Amino acid sequence: MNASALPGTVDQWTVIVGLLLPLIIAVINRTTWTAPLKALVALLVCVVAAAGDLYFKGQLSTGAWAANAVAIFFVVVTAYVGFWKPTGIAESIEKRT
Repeated sequence: MNASALPGTVDQWTVIVGLLLPLIIAVINRTTWTAPLKALVALLVCVVAAAGDLYFKGQLSTGAWAANAVAIFFVVVTAYVGFWKPTGIAESIEKRT
């Protein structure tokens, strides 16, 4: 099934992007930054990733972008809280960069 057949839905690429973004966010974030600043960086990275995801799917429109940004953000938060944070991987990356 191709991505263009799924307008407005979350597909496997959106989920994969969301699962891997916490690692990219950890590279960008610094341990000395405040929690609100880290959250803002995470949100901005999700917005950019959503636009990129939709661009490569050929579905770049305002409605699809907003839905995709929200979906990616929630996958990122869930993946971070459920896996990357408890394992210490994200924090370890943040400390080393």
